[in-house]
Amino acid sequence: MRVRGSTLRVSALLFLAVAISRVVDFRQAYAQPAEPKSLAADIELSDQNYLAWRDHILPQNSELDWQQIPWLTTFKDGILTANQADKPLLFWTMNGHPLGCT
Repeated sequence: MRVRGSTLRVSALLFLAVAISRVVDFRQAYAQPAEPKSLAADIELSDQNYLAWRDHILPQNSELDWQQIPWLTTFKDGILTANQADKPLLFWTMNGHPLGCT
């Protein structure tokens, strides 16, 4: 009988520990994100913080690698090029024109 009581207490403690950890994880997951430290104090654009804002907004070189891919703008050109190179074709479709042409 004593073993059962100990097992019940240990199980209850483990359950409480897991429940508390879930509440803490929930609070951390939905906490307000911190503002960028370098720009948090200077929210408004001024002559003094212009360069910092510019560097923060402009994409890094690693974010522009997609521009080096020789994308084709028509399905026909893609099929012809893929057949000539004996390679598969990536067909990307979306609502609207991918180049912003209307």
